[in-house]
Amino acid sequence: MVCFEKDGMNFTVDENAATSYERNGWARVPIGGVPSVTSKMNIGKKETVKEEFTEEKKYTKTEINRMKTEELKKLAESLEIKVTEESTGEKLKSEIISELKL
Repeated sequence: MVCFEKDGMNFTVDENAATSYERNGWARVPIGGVPSVTSKMNIGKKETVKEEFTEEKKYTKTEINRMKTEELKKLAESLEIKVTEESTGEKLKSEIISELKL
């Protein structure tokens, strides 16, 4: 099971639906971070899960083109592509796609 959060709402879904949520801007959160119905003390105190980018994951051009600039920078760094202050999302996308031979 995977837990997602967006706009203050949390959903827990199975692995088959996880990709769909990620592509639609939902952020993964630890399952333990989901507030229970009876306990509202945890609302707003969510932990963030750092997504690690590795070459082992198989990315598609569509996934890369949908990534935000910060995600692209992390992925580029994991692929040992030089990232600078001037690195734009479009430039990073083309470099990553080229590096991954997509």
